[in-house]
Amino acid sequence: MKNLVILANKYPNFIEPNVNVFTQQVAWALLDNEINITVICPNPLNYCKDNKLLPYYSIESNESGKKLEIYRPRYFGLGQDRNFMQKLCVDITTKMYIKAVDSVLKKMCLDDAVILAEFICPSGVAASLLGKKYNINSYMQVGEATYQGDKKYGNIKLRKKLESLCGVIALSGYIRDYIINANIFEKNKIVIIPSGYRKNRIYKRDKNIARDKFNLPRDKFIVGFCGSFDDRKGILRLEKAIDSIDDQNIVLAACGKGELMPTSKKLVWNGPINHEELGWFYSAIDVFAFPTFFEGCCTAIVEAIACGCPIITSDRSFNYEICDKNNSILIEPSDIEAMKNAILEIKNDKNRQEEMSKSSLKKAKNLSLDIKAKKMIDFMK
Repeated sequence: MKNLVILANKYPNFIEPNVNVFTQQVAWALLDNEINITVICPNPLNYCKDNKLLPYYSIESNESGKKLEIYRPRYFGLGQDRNFMQKLCVDITTKMYIKAVDSVLKKMCLDDAVILAEFICPSGVAASLLGKKYNINSYMQVGEATYQGDKKYGNIKLRKKLESLCGVIALSGYIRDYIINANIFEKNKIVIIPSGYRKNRIYKRDKNIARDKFNLPRDKFIVGFCGSFDDRKGILRLEKAIDSIDDQNIVLAACGKGELMPTSKKLVWNGPINHEELGWFYSAIDVFAFPTFFEGCCTAIVEAIACGCPIITSDRSFNYEICDKNNSILIEPSDIEAMKNAILEIKNDKNRQEEMSKSSLKKAKNLSLDIKAKKMIDFMK
């Protein structure tokens, strides 16, 4: 495999620099393995008027100076989330997406090439059908927090559409299980490779220097959160738990954006941070708390682990590849009291806090994108 074509639904750009950074970071890690990378990310013009400003073709360099090509062929879609006639809308959108991808593929040299889709709909379907058309191997990486295939296609129809894929990379056992339970792909062709972090971007820094960078107080116990401000990820549940603690030294730093804005008087940071700065954010906090209901495999948790954070998160199977009793406290994500007690347990026991931090750093050694990329390449070969 010398050439890898990555099919994406979204990819970071100057309009949305923080959208689907996970896909970009995986592409950069694969690029470091002397593989030529081409990203095809069809651009739906009817969903954002600013999309017309995105170039059809561009070149991007990773932090090692290696370059990949990005194509953004334009198309019009009907969306994937409408309740009325959803399957029809998804089917039409998928066909238009495939047509846009194919307009690029037919101009490319596909010798010794492989297609990798991020994620099921519509890119996974496109990878399967176009891989068959061009007689090249195709794979799909699946990271969706919840399975929507039955609503969007129907399981029987989706299994047929995906039958030409050579394999599936699931980010967690939870994802593998919902693929198997939906009977859309064979178990023996699924491998679990969790999310990863880029070592030259995400690593532990000096805590005081990191706090000064964001004007965070040096003398407080900072609980950090990083993700969309929505009910699924639990920002307001975390805020409620922190507000219920009668200790003004325990404060919240919330990195992200969304409809459910935290407003606590204990809030010391509130807003988005560009991905290249996140290593500093994770290094500034004392514990990373993420009471999410559903994830594929949370990259934010992996990145916090890489910076030595103790973790408080959900006792759910999507976390079991990255969290254990040594580096985390797993709780019911709707249990405010359990969240409060976990925060206090870590705050009031410095030895426990230090041991959890060491355990996170130890676990991080096997969660780098370097390792993930090599596992992905071995699987696709």
